[in-house]
Amino acid sequence: MGLGDHESVESLCREGLDVARQIEHTHAVAFIMHVLGASACEEGLPVRSARLWGAAESVLDALGLGLGPAERYFYEPYFTVARARLGEEAFEMA
Repeated sequence: MGLGDHESVESLCREGLDVARQIEHTHAVAFIMHVLGASACEEGLPVRSARLWGAAESVLDALGLGLGPAERYFYEPYFTVARARLGEEAFEMA
């Protein structure tokens, strides 16, 4: 991820979100939310991680897309940790 530099990850992602919104690149918005969600998990914020994951998945669903195998391979471990920390019901509610 950001080698523990969550502040830089968040700053760069905010810049990326601004650009993605300006050029209406919705898939990039979802990608950036996955990055933020993984960073939140690394930072010990499982509720934030679950919410970002859910928001990103909603965006991808609306586009008729999903994570590719490489993306899923990279991000799934973060969300598995967040799910384990929260429990399945709390993860789904978040």
